Amino acid sequence: MTKREMNIKVLKGEGIPEVFFQPSIEWWYWYNRERGTLPERYREMELIDVFDDLDVSIRYIDYFTGLPGVVRMEHSDKVKVKEKVEGDRKFTLVETHKGELITEWCLSTENQWRILKHPIGGQDDIEKAIWLYENTNYFFVRENFERGSEFFGERGSPSSASPGADTSTSPFMGWGSRTLSTPWRTTPRRSRGSWRP
Repeated sequence: MTKREMNIKVLKGEGIPEVFFQPSIEWWYWYNRERGTLPERYREMELIDVFDDLDVSIRYIDYFTGLPGVVRMEHSDKVKVKEKVEGDRKFTLVETHKGELITEWCLSTENQWRILKHPIGGQDDIEKAIWLYENTNYFFVRENFERGSEFFGERGSPSSASPGADTSTSPFMGWGSRTLSTPWRTTPRRSRGSWRP
């Protein structure tokens, strides 16, 4: 049975003959490749080759593979997004009818933008996030999925790492469950009912 066949059976909740392993090694690979600290065996390998060498399955189409994501996010014309960079800090501002949602990013040592401060900091931000959600649509991009599926071959059944390319303005991704949980619990029930994925 191929890794792809096992992956599909796992997703269907069916039994498989052995442990199905999909390690999340992408960040490890990328971090060490950038620093020249990959084990010697892997220094000349692409990410997909490392998965093959380890004899494990790959999961994400758009995670350090260079392939486009399978989900496209679009905002309505009401949503205004601004971005500004100040040295090693970046700010993404989303204007809503109740004020701005601001995500603060910092440039990491591996030269990647990482979220430093999530846009939901309190109960007032929940209403803003609900408005953003109501003005955002997601679309499955079949062509990108098929490209990813061809790239994966029998290594696994492809999936997407995030519901949109730009996590800074997504109502769910990039906001952190711990950051969201307290204001969400303290928000009146009527607001919670509006948030339907």
